[in-house]
Amino acid sequence: MAGAALRRREGGVAPERECGGRDTHATVVCGMIGVFDSGIGGLSVLAAIARALPRADLIYLADTAHLPYGDKDDAYIRRRVLRIGRHLVERGCGVIVVACNTATAAAVAAFRKAFPDVAVVGVEPGVKPAAAMSRSGQIAVLATTSTARSRRLAQLIRRHAGEVQVRIEACPGWATRVETLRLDEPDFVEEARRHLAPLLAAGVDQIVLGCTHYAFLCPVLEPIVGSQAALVDVADAVARQCVRLAGEAAQGRSELSLLATADPARLQAALPALGLTLAGHSPEQRAVPGRRLNIDQPGTAAVARVVAVVGGGPAGLMAAEVINRGGVQAEVYDAMPSVGASCCWPAGAD
Repeated sequence: MAGAALRRREGGVAPERECGGRDTHATVVCGMIGVFDSGIGGLSVLAAIARALPRADLIYLADTAHLPYGDKDDAYIRRRVLRIGRHLVERGCGVIVVACNTATAAAVAAFRKAFPDVAVVGVEPGVKPAAAMSRSGQIAVLATTSTARSRRLAQLIRRHAGEVQVRIEACPGWATRVETLRLDEPDFVEEARRHLAPLLAAGVDQIVLGCTHYAFLCPVLEPIVGSQAALVDVADAVARQCVRLAGEAAQGRSELSLLATADPARLQAALPALGLTLAGHSPEQRAVPGRRLNIDQPGTAAVARVVAVVGGGPAGLMAAEVINRGGVQAEVYDAMPSVGASCCWPAGAD
């Protein structure tokens, strides 16, 4: 890739306990793999997992009714994370990926305590690989306001970057920008330049993407950074951890469910808009009866119409589902394009 190199390396995975508390390098036998984020940013992690485990059954849940997490306090984020975790466990997930740096920093410890029999993979900024790769001794972390001020990030820096200078750059509004799918507007390009120019002038040669949303901003960031610095992302490191943990979950039916707590159409629209594709097979389409789903108030029904795409062989089944916080969700999928179930990054993105 021209310009900045997008590096995905080990070091961005929060240490986890396995199902049943086994050794962290053991293979576990679990059900489906669940991935969640406040919005669509975690799709960058989902794509890496789907590439690494093409036959695994995956669930992606976007908590779009409560985004962004980056400007919320820790207690609020913990409440959301625990509710989402309960829902994913009830759906049969034995491996759950907290595909959000902010949620990992604020709530992964509480999450593991609440669900001790689930293998939990947290996502942390790639400070360790950035510090190891830096030649100038100057690295930077781009992060949400919450992550930038978090104790967990400070501990991560002390543990892995004691020999380099780390500049933490809070980037309020960037995750929300990705959610709008308006990534290359001139005003944002200038805003990004204002954040990055002082870092580059200070000699920073490794820039850590400290939010999963930021991976989708690389087309904007790379021309600014040029050859002066590398952009460091950890999606592939998270995927490799899922491979180690997956066990029998790696041999599913290649099913992928997309869920959202609000504005479900955004997930479907986000795939092509963010450069993510689903390997096509020309599967047939069929409607699946609606389901009652609500992660906030289990006693309150939310009607979700599910449209599934069913294909032969490895294409498997992809279901787009809707979760509503209360009442009846009006915006549902009436149809889906012909897609398979393996997510891919655009050519050259690695």
